[in-house]
Amino acid sequence: MKFSRLLLACALTAGLSFTSFSFSAQADENLVNEALKAFNHKDYTTANTLIDKHLTANPNDVNAQYAKAMILHRMGHYIKALQRLEIVLKLSPKNHKAADAYAKINQQAVYHLNQGRNEEAIALANHSVEIMPKWEQMEFRTALAGCYFAKGTAYFERWCLSNSPEDSSVAMESWQKTRELDPTSATQQLVNGINAFTSGNYEAAKKYFDEGLTIRSRNQYMQLWRAFANASVGETSKAMEELETLTPLFSRNPVLHLYKGDIYKVTGDFASARNEYSTALELRPSDHRIAVALRILYLCADQVDEGIAFYRQQIAQNPQDFGARYQLISLLREAGRIDDALEACKAEEAVAGVTPLQAATAHVIQALLYFEKGDAKSAEACVTPEDLNVLNNARSPLALLYSAKAEVQAPLREKACREALVYNGPDALFVQKAAFESLADFEASRNQYARAMEFLYQAWIRTSPISKQCHDLQVRFNEYKEQARHTIKSEIRKLEKSKKKDKEAAIESLGAELNTLEGLSLGEAGTLFLQVQGSSGAAATNLVPTKLTGTLFVGDKAVSSWVNIVPDWQQ
Repeated sequence: MKFSRLLLACALTAGLSFTSFSFSAQADENLVNEALKAFNHKDYTTANTLIDKHLTANPNDVNAQYAKAMILHRMGHYIKALQRLEIVLKLSPKNHKAADAYAKINQQAVYHLNQGRNEEAIALANHSVEIMPKWEQMEFRTALAGCYFAKGTAYFERWCLSNSPEDSSVAMESWQKTRELDPTSATQQLVNGINAFTSGNYEAAKKYFDEGLTIRSRNQYMQLWRAFANASVGETSKAMEELETLTPLFSRNPVLHLYKGDIYKVTGDFASARNEYSTALELRPSDHRIAVALRILYLCADQVDEGIAFYRQQIAQNPQDFGARYQLISLLREAGRIDDALEACKAEEAVAGVTPLQAATAHVIQALLYFEKGDAKSAEACVTPEDLNVLNNARSPLALLYSAKAEVQAPLREKACREALVYNGPDALFVQKAAFESLADFEASRNQYARAMEFLYQAWIRTSPISKQCHDLQVRFNEYKEQARHTIKSEIRKLEKSKKKDKEAAIESLGAELNTLEGLSLGEAGTLFLQVQGSSGAAATNLVPTKLTGTLFVGDKAVSSWVNIVPDWQQ
């Protein structure tokens, strides 16, 4: 019986690949046999006791210390296992097998600490990078790469809670270091995939994550990101299956709960969606994106009254919670309860301790509500130049939406609308809807009614199933349609009276446009709200033909994912 058999058994059972060590002359053969027998029967407590007896007499026995680490690992004592491996590395600094085991167990420890003890996870990850031997052999470089990978995950998990760009930066730098140290690792695909994902290229991201999992099929962090990518390209059943499997390990990752909520919303399970969004909000209460997701759910589920009660309860519990007050105002506005939304805005004046940004936000929303009522004078009385400066400095799209309504010069109104279309924060669809409506007004003022119809269509597809204001869009669309019909008929009559040689062809072309126009209506359009957040698969039927509208930018790119490293202006 050789001591190496125990070590080999421990290593293989722990899922770590190591060659055996030589037999220690100091080892008690009977003690080792009993320890091996206990380990093989999964009696780790007994195996641990027997190894401790040996180590009491032989504390510098490298092989025994390594065996102790493997037993502790199997018992689920990751930190204690890492401490034992540190002893091994001090006794045997060039022991690359121990370094490799340390890196792998360190990743598991960091994963588990991230479930509620993220600061400890970060401390362990930083410590691991510092104490790992810096030998240039590839085996040590690979082990150090594993520690940097754990550091990246620890900081990225904290970013999920903090939304701090610094945490995101450290995470990406750590993963980049992993790539440099171990080019054969799956981290190359992970980083490339995350970069593609955060830029909105979900198909490419999925491809990278799939490639990474062919290298490291059990990399659970890669599996998590692939689930996000699968959800974003519309493979919701597969994504939900993956997310359910990963939930125990990543239960404190708010992005996981957001995606589960989005998928439940798509399937119409609004109760489960609300539970997932609520969990995400508890984990990351300062994130405006999560609050918007919950508000949208109330609208999609036609549970506006429940949503109003929810936000009023939050406000009653914490009157200083501007986030809840903002969501209430927005919910009322999007539900078509303009007068109630105005009253909620006016109530902001009585709230003490609001920041300049919060005050400016309330003032401009109130102005936009007055614009919707057709009261431009009251709207302009709500807003001061300082309000607009504050919002512009915060890069809030509300300043652009106000300019789109209040600017005297038409080119400046149009410029504000198009800049608003670039905004991709959590309220992006509502911002885009308002911008497209303003563009429609602008085009109608120039008698470009077909183009105005196009812009109203773009507003429609963003909010049709949830907005109580869609009736107004339909009325305006039909008005523009009637004006466009009148314009085309006038052109036909002029041509009929003219002496142009090619007038018959021109009349025929205008007649075809008139026929096309007659068949247009807003109808039941697709909407990004009924897609998983981040998906680019929204329907785009009944689009006004370009032969009527000309070539124009309509900003129909899908809203970016919740996984957005750039902080939102609300935070």
